[in-house]
Amino acid sequence: MNRRILILTMICILTVLAGCGKKAEPIDLPSKEAVTSIQVITIDGAKTDITEANQIETVMTALSAAEPTRLESVNDQPTNVDAYGTISINTVGESTVVYYYDKDSKHYIEQPYRGIYEMEDYLEETLLQE
Repeated sequence: MNRRILILTMICILTVLAGCGKKAEPIDLPSKEAVTSIQVITIDGAKTDITEANQIETVMTALSAAEPTRLESVNDQPTNVDAYGTISINTVGESTVVYYYDKDSKHYIEQPYRGIYEMEDYLEETLLQE
């Protein structure tokens, strides 16, 4: 009897651990060609509108390069961070919002209810390029 309980307990533990290691789904962004503009509200509150095709492509490429993490996004906006910036990606008739922030010396993008993604570079530098 004890052996069966031990085996059953081990199976339950392994099942739980296998489910906990799942990374976020890939970031869900509109195609670069469909984007008409990008509005950025920086971490310090400054607003910038990006409308030039080459700048839009640069930003979209940077966002697409973000790597999924095992962290979950379970709110409309980031929580447990001091400050964050907002990126609104606009297409005809639709807007996709993602947030960016730094935490524990790492750079993140958060897409509400989809996932949290790690960036290699500091995103605000890319967003504010002229």
